[in-house]
Amino acid sequence: MKRHSFFGADQAEGSIQKARINMLLYGEDHSQLLKVDDSIMDTHIDKLVGKFDLILTNPPFGSGKYDDPKGLAKMRKEELDIELGWKWKAGNRSKKKAIDKADPAALFVDRNLQLLKPGGRQLIVVPDGILCNSGDAYIREYIMGSKDEETGEFLGGKAILKSVVSLPTETFVISGTGAKTSFIYLQKKKHASEKQGPVFMAVAMHVGYLKKGKSEVPDPDGNDLVEIASLYTRGEM
Repeated sequence: MKRHSFFGADQAEGSIQKARINMLLYGEDHSQLLKVDDSIMDTHIDKLVGKFDLILTNPPFGSGKYDDPKGLAKMRKEELDIELGWKWKAGNRSKKKAIDKADPAALFVDRNLQLLKPGGRQLIVVPDGILCNSGDAYIREYIMGSKDEETGEFLGGKAILKSVVSLPTETFVISGTGAKTSFIYLQKKKHASEKQGPVFMAVAMHVGYLKKGKSEVPDPDGNDLVEIASLYTRGEM
């Protein structure tokens, strides 16, 4: 199972090396771990479309917008089931326009949904702007669909939003960014008529560590994510 069920890709060679060491510690020496320059354009990843049950990912932060013309052109191909190389005003998708740069996190969400099987799950860290900025409303509409104000139901959309957990700015500061982020849990729809249900939402104030100089030290207030995970699994929304 370990040999055939796990796949990883990253732009940083160091991250791949650490992942290989980690897998070796668990007795797996043939891990499918690839260094990729661009996970949108990578042909090895293209061979895995529709193959994954679960994707865990953290897109790059603080490195600017994604602006590769070929990559963005690919993200405009509806026949490939990826479309966030376009932008539109929420509620008026008929007037799409091509964009020349995009938030990598939005493209990651779309690419990962493409890679998932129907019913597959994605947990991804995103900048909070994707969740609340008015200019990013089309992204939320693309993922969840348009809300019917009379019934409160979401119509259309590629996925079911299961949960949103807000993270403190300290979460990734040791990696060089104090961006305000959250992680979201999405499930790719098994069929177009599948309906959005209640969304579990939580705020983590502490994630188990603090930055001291160039190092991490334990947070005396603990790790809220442990309790949040427990609440979610118990169904306490």
